[in-house]
Amino acid sequence: MLRIQEKEVYSHLSHIARSVASQSRGLVVIPSRCLVCGYVFDRRKRFTRPSRCPRCKGERIEEPRYQVV
Repeated sequence: MLRIQEKEVYSHLSHIARSVASQSRGLVVIPSRCLVCGYVFDRRKRFTRPSRCPRCKGERIEEPRYQVV
């Protein structure tokens, strides 16, 4: 939709988080979830998608979602 690579989006997210914070808004991260065992990556600080689940070692990971509120 934006016509940029996925890798570029992650670098922009950190900038967006800083920009919306200055406007008294926030960037909400809906964490990734393992589609095999249901593990939720709720303590993850990075914006990128994890590669493997620490519980079941599965690689079927739902991508995180982001929302400005």
